[in-house]
Amino acid sequence: MPEQWRVRNVSQTLDAFDALPVEPMERKRELRVLVESAAVRHWTWQMRFALHFGLTPMILIATFPASLVWFFGSERARYGIFACAATLVLASIWETALFRTLGARVFFLLPAGLGAYFWVMMVRASSNSGHKSVIALVGMVILVFVSIPVLFYLSRKYARSARVRCHPHDFLLISAVLAAGVVGRGRDKWRSTLFVRNAHGALEALAVRAHLSLALKGRVDVLDFGLRRELRLEAQRVAASIRSLKSTISTASGPESVDRVLESLINGIEAIAKIDRQALLDGAPPLPSGVSRLRAAAARILPGAVLVGAAFLVPLIPAIAANGHVASTVRWTLLVTGVTWIVSASSEATGRVGDVLGKVLPFK
Repeated sequence: MPEQWRVRNVSQTLDAFDALPVEPMERKRELRVLVESAAVRHWTWQMRFALHFGLTPMILIATFPASLVWFFGSERARYGIFACAATLVLASIWETALFRTLGARVFFLLPAGLGAYFWVMMVRASSNSGHKSVIALVGMVILVFVSIPVLFYLSRKYARSARVRCHPHDFLLISAVLAAGVVGRGRDKWRSTLFVRNAHGALEALAVRAHLSLALKGRVDVLDFGLRRELRLEAQRVAASIRSLKSTISTASGPESVDRVLESLINGIEAIAKIDRQALLDGAPPLPSGVSRLRAAAARILPGAVLVGAAFLVPLIPAIAANGHVASTVRWTLLVTGVTWIVSASSEATGRVGDVLGKVLPFK
């Protein structure tokens, strides 16, 4: 099964590349060899642990003892299993928090909210509630002392193999080819809003991948702050250059506009395939100053922070505190809305606080 997935994903990448209008043919053949090599390396080694864990009986190493705890453990143990599962899902999709799209951020917030809820419920649950047995204890011992160490060892083993054989640009090259494929297939659909949204999603995914891959964190010592910062800023510049293509797609006046974006992506594919970092940085816009970024971050976070602060202060108003149910509803509504507003970069905090107050205050 993992081999089938590997072959399918490599073929999908090559099909997307073959459809690109790369000229002359010698250039296309040269790039195709590099793209194929990167795709094979990525899906053979970089994704080896994920494919084996998800598509082979290896998953039973974790799910079997967890199911014993779930079926035979206490209420606290069941909430703990759910909380750990939600946290693991959140850790596996943390990159979606970097996407500047509402759908991706909502997708990130869902397991985050569920994880927080389950952790709170686990703490509040009674350890004596529910049926407990020796089977649940055995499952917990296996999970903690066998499953987790074994999976950690295997993940590190596969990661070492990937570091030896793969390059950080491999996944970036695959992402660039797939993004170019999305844009190229929609060349004659430039009027379609659906195409524009799909192209935006593909370009955003590529920008996030550039932000992560070009930072080269795995190649720099954690204490070399200067070099890490330099590489991170360069990666952010390339990501900003990719995001700037969204404007051309949105304001396209004909297939020629899409062609310009496609040509830029093809040049980027060549630079990534040949590991030409300078070519990627040529033409990339300079980043805003530190003060400008700080102001932008404050403008995004402040409205949500107001809502979070209101979540703890508004329930203390006597008219609300007199009703415990209403106070709890107000607190959670403001807290969840505040966190959502921070993530979605909205600025309607004052209106939201007023709406909540209008629903619960008797004199409104």
